[in-house]
Order: sequence, then structure tokens, then C-alpha cells
Amino acid sequence: LSNETVTADFNHALAGKDLTFEVEVVEVTPASSGCGDPTCGC
Repeated sequence: LSNETVTADFNHALAGKDLTFEVEVVEVTPASSGCGDPTCGC
């Protein structure tokens, strides 16, 4: 902070850190057939 400028860091405290998640898969279902358009990504 000075008379002419202010510097602020709005990055999250964990920005740039390696994160590890532990998950449990509780259900697996078959994929749906989608809409038939190969360009839409569904």
C-alpha cells in the first residue's frame, strides 16, 4: 500500500498446493445412450 498503488492478492490460500482427496465409489451405473450427436459431448 502506498499513496498511489494498492496491491491485493485474491488467490485462495490453497492455490498452487497439491491436494489429495480420498473418495468412495458408492454406485456405478451404465452409461446412457446420449442424444446421438457425436459433437455435443453427452
